[in-house]
Amino acid sequence: MVKENPEITIIQFALNDAFSGFTPKDFRANMAKIAEFISKNTASKIIFSTSVPVAYPYENSVAEMFYKEIESLAMEMDSPVAKVHEYWKNKIAAGEFTHGSLVQSDGVHPLEQGYRLMAECIAQEL
Repeated sequence: MVKENPEITIIQFALNDAFSGFTPKDFRANMAKIAEFISKNTASKIIFSTSVPVAYPYENSVAEMFYKEIESLAMEMDSPVAKVHEYWKNKIAAGEFTHGSLVQSDGVHPLEQGYRLMAECIAQEL
């Protein structure tokens, strides 16, 4: 990645990160190392990204703890955050989509339309 020196690098939170045994603080430290490496070795603009909302409130509440860490780190680094989870929630609340129309049967991994919404959200931060 460094060799290619991209103009933009997206660092995205994956829901697996919230359920892999890492605390939000550990997660933040790992994200900081990744972002610092990119900053020191490329001229790339970094955009942090949250993940998609899930159908279960408990899982969303766990993910929110990690999102707070992303937002804090991004603020420190003066980098934008594409809040994909909020973008999706707003589209669903507006009746434009259902959660099920955006994700695979596992309720987490996006379908094509879900990826389109993710791209729209990230594009707003360019």
